[in-house]
Amino acid sequence: RVTVEPSSVRRMAGWRVGAGKVRSRVSRRLSDDGSTVTLDLHRVRVGDAESLIRRTVALASARGRASVRIVHGSSTSGGARHTIKQVVHALLDDGALAAVTSNFRAQDYALLSLGVGGQPDRRRLTLNDVW
Repeated sequence: RVTVEPSSVRRMAGWRVGAGKVRSRVSRRLSDDGSTVTLDLHRVRVGDAESLIRRTVALASARGRASVRIVHGSSTSGGARHTIKQVVHALLDDGALAAVTSNFRAQDYALLSLGVGGQPDRRRLTLNDVW
């Protein structure tokens, strides 16, 4: 059991108090239909986003997926803060995701096409594989 003073909760970004416990409020989601992997980064810290994206793209490519959809949100910070959308676009602009052959950028997501070769691995990617 953890006891937390209310004033310190504000300083603990990414956490909330409920039922007497401190729990993560991050709601990461990943789905894999065998062709496209979708990684939803809503409520993920910007500092964690880049490594999650890199690992997801690498594993999706290794398992023979055709594409990765990265849901990053619409970035309503007005440019005052670094956003996940900026991280996604920077990785694509810098060519840092070697497996990506082309991409489509929408307001709140990016769809990445991957170079596919060989037989796809039937094992579905899970959040535990990339987190």
